[in-house]
Amino acid sequence: MTDKRAFLILGKNYALFEPSNNLSDIFYDRLNKRICTVRNAGSLGITARGFKKDDVINFRIQAKRQINTVSFSPDNKTAGVHRDETSIDFAFLDQKLSDESHPLANQPCKTKNSAIITFEWINDKQVLYITDAALELYQLNPKKRSLKFMKSCNVSSAWTIYYPHSQLLICASGITSAFMNLFIIQNGLIHKLPRFEVDFGCSKIKPKLNDKDVMIASVYQTLYLLVVKVDSDGMIRQINMYEIPSDISKPLQLAHVLLLHVDDNVGLHVIDNLVIVHHRTDAKSFIFDIKVSDPSTTDHLPVLESPIDVIEELSASYGSETTFESYPWFILSPNIVVDTRYGIFADLQLQLKNASMFIKEKAKFLRFIMNRTKAEEYMLTVIHDEILSKSLSLFKIADIFREIYDPCEKQIPIETLQRNDYSKCKVISESYSSMKADQSHILTYIFEPLGRDLSIDKRWLSNVLLEFMLILKQHKSLVHHYLPELLIMVMSEAKEYGRLQQILQHRVIDDSKFLAFRLIEISKVYPPFFQLAIDMLARRGNNEHILNLLLERGQVVDAVKCINDPSVIDQALCLKILDTAWKSDNRQIKYTIYSYFHDILKLPFMDSTNEQFEKYSKEFKTLFDNEEIEEAEDRFRLARISSTPVSINSMLTQESSFEAHHSFSSFKE
Repeated sequence: MTDKRAFLILGKNYALFEPSNNLSDIFYDRLNKRICTVRNAGSLGITARGFKKDDVINFRIQAKRQINTVSFSPDNKTAGVHRDETSIDFAFLDQKLSDESHPLANQPCKTKNSAIITFEWINDKQVLYITDAALELYQLNPKKRSLKFMKSCNVSSAWTIYYPHSQLLICASGITSAFMNLFIIQNGLIHKLPRFEVDFGCSKIKPKLNDKDVMIASVYQTLYLLVVKVDSDGMIRQINMYEIPSDISKPLQLAHVLLLHVDDNVGLHVIDNLVIVHHRTDAKSFIFDIKVSDPSTTDHLPVLESPIDVIEELSASYGSETTFESYPWFILSPNIVVDTRYGIFADLQLQLKNASMFIKEKAKFLRFIMNRTKAEEYMLTVIHDEILSKSLSLFKIADIFREIYDPCEKQIPIETLQRNDYSKCKVISESYSSMKADQSHILTYIFEPLGRDLSIDKRWLSNVLLEFMLILKQHKSLVHHYLPELLIMVMSEAKEYGRLQQILQHRVIDDSKFLAFRLIEISKVYPPFFQLAIDMLARRGNNEHILNLLLERGQVVDAVKCINDPSVIDQALCLKILDTAWKSDNRQIKYTIYSYFHDILKLPFMDSTNEQFEKYSKEFKTLFDNEEIEEAEDRFRLARISSTPVSINSMLTQESSFEAHHSFSSFKE
């Protein structure tokens, strides 16, 4: 059975090939991530197979001697076959001869009395020979089926490792193979970097450094040389990480130390900026994240330890061996596993959602997830769960939001800048950017689900929402309309009406028509919100909405006051206002509104011939008798003589329609 609790899973991408036997040899083409099967020295065929079903290359060559290496150019048009000590054969796969075979070109090395160790493709048309005495760069001409010598550089190599992304080659030399000679092959030139020595724990048990114990990898946009260090007792105590600076004039330095205590039987992978040390004997993998540790230290312990799970499709091949007592695989960079017994070529990936089973400390777990790429959705889900359970303080949650929030400020990747700089060679690491999430994703994966969750503490959620809004304002970001609406809803459910009123009065939440109507709905429970909504609409100049809202509430006088331009009053609006006024039992209001429209504004459609206004006109004449009108005129005249200021509100509460009429008209004037 597979271990479903594992952090690592084998075979999400895989290909099957012919298992190793006496008639076939197996090679790995790292540049193109293909497994190559050579049958009978190539006479029965050479097959290169990638993970995709259509990623298959087949060709044959005449058998001469045992093949040491097969490697394809980046454009897959040329295959290099190393089977002679002093030369390499090149098969032009996009060309065919009359017998349907592919034309070949043989290119011997230029350095006399030297043997070719291996070769590397620099690009589609450039290939580098690595001999035991020198490096030789050749230019390939497919049309002429020939190669032209370009540059060379003397160096004695015991073995080499190549990092295609940066076109970086490291040649090991010296009695112990501990001296690293670095070369960058860019723009048709071979650039030699300063030589340096690494510490691998040279002893009687391990007198020489082997290429299987070193690896070039990009971790958090910095290039490192990883070296396995073995103590005199044969135990691996640490993995040394030497930083390769982008500035080639600077020397390499020991930057990080990964602490272990296992025997000398390990393999290295780097996946998603995690250094993974596989211990074959115990079938256990140690996962290191140098960004989780305290930045003041260079020593790192494993963040977690895990076995490797195998996908179900491959389980049938392994049968009862799906729970391994030891790893039976060849472990190849950057994340490739090859099992020649069963003919399995597969990649290793992370099961990130299982990390919580291994990392119990909340702060470390969050940091670990935040460091991963393409894990935004999962990270936001984790933050959602932490807020729901209240397992983190408000201060810590605010710090997380500050770190992950992306105000959508796009920058040119460092890698792009490096590649466009042709003034000198560059050590180019793989790009990395810390996890960022924009406002819409934070709303979708965190706050929308929390807002619907009936079990959450609403007062706690309102505090978190306020902190996030503060962060948005600090970034001067436009706040999505859903966020303040959710805040108002949550605070209302928590019955924090007074606090919400203060927030609105202090304009913590920006005005919006959408928000104003939400406040009007809540005003049924907390009436002061209605006036706050009206004020918000007034600041936005939404007078038409204010007019309709006031009419709906029967506040007809206030509704007419908000009409700044009388020319907008058409027949339909006038009838709507009069109808609202006539629904009230207050004859002063009826008198005031009608006389204002008819006598002050002199609206042309209110003449006696318009049948729609006939009922209002007839009732208007019966609202007050002559005695009441005369009394009102006398009181108004005395008020003007005494120069006593008369406010609109006080006048409208008078029993006199005449005073109401004049106070309203004077207000409008």
